Amino acid sequence: MDSIRSKSVSAGRVREDFFLPPLPRTLNFKYIFGFLVVVLTTAMQSCSSDRTSIIFLDNHIIDTLPFASEPFSNIIQLETIVKDKGYKFVFDTGTSKSLLNSEIPTKKFSDDTTYFLDIINHQHSAIQVVVDTIQIGKMKVFDMDYVRQRSLNIDGILGNDILGNLVWKIDFFNRKVYATQDVKNFHVMSEGIPITRNGSYITMKCSISNRELELVIDTGYGGFMSLNKDIADTALHRYSKPIVWEGVSTLGRGNPYLSPSFTDHIDTTYYFSDDISFGEVTLRNEIIELRNFPLSIVGMDFFKRFEYFIIDYPNQKLYFGKVQKKSLDFLMSSLLRMNTKGLTLIPSDSKAIVGRVTSSGKEAGISYLDTVLSIDGVSVVDQDSSFYQSKTIRHEEISYVEYFPSQFRKLWTNFHFAKDTSIIEIKRGDSSQFYTLYRQYNFTAMPDSLHDYYVDLSLPLPNFNRIKTEADTYYFRFKTEELVPWGLRNKKRQPITMAPEKP
Repeated sequence: MDSIRSKSVSAGRVREDFFLPPLPRTLNFKYIFGFLVVVLTTAMQSCSSDRTSIIFLDNHIIDTLPFASEPFSNIIQLETIVKDKGYKFVFDTGTSKSLLNSEIPTKKFSDDTTYFLDIINHQHSAIQVVVDTIQIGKMKVFDMDYVRQRSLNIDGILGNDILGNLVWKIDFFNRKVYATQDVKNFHVMSEGIPITRNGSYITMKCSISNRELELVIDTGYGGFMSLNKDIADTALHRYSKPIVWEGVSTLGRGNPYLSPSFTDHIDTTYYFSDDISFGEVTLRNEIIELRNFPLSIVGMDFFKRFEYFIIDYPNQKLYFGKVQKKSLDFLMSSLLRMNTKGLTLIPSDSKAIVGRVTSSGKEAGISYLDTVLSIDGVSVVDQDSSFYQSKTIRHEEISYVEYFPSQFRKLWTNFHFAKDTSIIEIKRGDSSQFYTLYRQYNFTAMPDSLHDYYVDLSLPLPNFNRIKTEADTYYFRFKTEELVPWGLRNKKRQPITMAPEKP
């Protein structure tokens, strides 16, 4: 997760590991009895989600849920009540079993520890607990006798053991989530797109370069689309040479699992642009990433291309509303990964570090994890705390957030999104080296305008139309050219000439 997107969470990929003891050559009654207990316990655990029941209170046919996402996050959170206390749980179709923070009161189900894998194959431990009732809106979930619990940096994750019992409609424009037991209650008119339950996941098929790929639907992933590189290398032959990045991964970043051993993952990522088709819909000129991870996933920025989407778990269908314009995430991804100065910076409390570099950046002698001393003549080290800390004021009564970016944040934003040329100073042993960076435009097929439900206030503010929604929040429409740097605004491609300069 990068900077302002730090709320975005990709939940763990769950792998069930049950180990039965080997049979001895000579069996006795005591051993057989113990063996059967293990088998029955395992069967009960694996089938517990089948006994989960969901009751709509007050005979509600459709339950309307608050859209509790953070202002600068794609990830959906739902207001959830456990033991009369309110929490915010991530709506995550990419995990099989729900996961609770250890601070939520529960009853222990077993003394055994269970393990699951996150999206980058890091293993995490959890305990199995009993929760009498989980209330989501006016729905109550009963008989949750096998729920994972561990220390988290979030309240919890709603997995497919709960989500998979219902039909869900996520309305981006009006910032609402609806749940029902029958898709007919949403009066859908289209045939829908088939989805498949594939083990712990649900998947859909998309066509890229006229080749069909199966993608995991992962609403716990805030990005657009991330493909397994090996699969893409085999299936896709038409895309041009991709942009190669090396360094700290942007997938699965952050530490939602509160693991002391957590470290940022280093990977190589490739970016290219292409059209994506599914059903009768085609999304033009999207930015797609390739990774050396086992899964190919489609995330929340993909679904934000539509006014709403519906996941019909019981009938295994996916429905989409009217296609919208591209999002602010698309623009930021374009400028960070395709139309780039050759590196990205990771802000921290007291300095900036090179997070990722392209091959051209490496050729110039820059490496990820290099320390940046200054940006465009302004020192970014040894400043007082006010230089680094942005200020946010939330007005809950009017659903309004005031954001005041710090001087450091403004430098960071101008470097990545606004300026075509920058000079940075990088620490080199006991001295430093200056580099002049020029933005290279590899992708100029930008939309005429963007349409999104937030505006990143650390970016130069354009003239935008603010549209009030039913949830008393706002959608924004604005001309793309008002947010892009001069070179892209004028559709001019510039060669990248990164060379070290003397101070």
